[in-house]
Amino acid sequence: MAQHQENKPCLPVANVICIKWGKGYYTADDVNRLYAMVKRNISGHRLHFYCFTEIAEGLDDGIIVKPLPQLNVRPEDNKYAYRKEAALCDDNLGGLKGRRVLFFDLDVVITGSLDEMVDYPQGDEFVIIKDWNSWGSRVGQASCYSWKVGTLGFIKDYFEAHPEEVIKQFGTASQEYLSSKVIEKQGHL
Repeated sequence: MAQHQENKPCLPVANVICIKWGKGYYTADDVNRLYAMVKRNISGHRLHFYCFTEIAEGLDDGIIVKPLPQLNVRPEDNKYAYRKEAALCDDNLGGLKGRRVLFFDLDVVITGSLDEMVDYPQGDEFVIIKDWNSWGSRVGQASCYSWKVGTLGFIKDYFEAHPEEVIKQFGTASQEYLSSKVIEKQGHL
């Protein structure tokens, strides 16, 4: 069973998540490295660190393993990073419904405290870092974002109902898809 920094019982919980699928590009070492960075940089919270994966081998004991979220589409439509930007929007996401989560890609580098990032979002607000490659505020950089599980299911539902249309419009730019659907609902990122 995963350890949850039991020595900090009065502190609020920080639910940090990541996703790793297949045996390709990212490994358990990448997940473990991210977990270590997050753990070092969270001090005002009890950390619950979740990895959504179908391969749990090699993950540190402190990591809570959850099943890889599924997209109910044909295999040929389950490509690019939509598994991350659409499947993670599942309204129950590994039993975390109603909890705020902070997502990190496996290739981020964390060098400072995450406490303000965990505390910042209020209510059901979706928060994403600005994409440094795009102009304006229409696209978020999906290497780091936060939301309350149960508020973004419409993103997954729409993708599952229209995968070919979404892929035709956005191609490999799944973070643009995520951003457009959030803007459609809340008017801004």
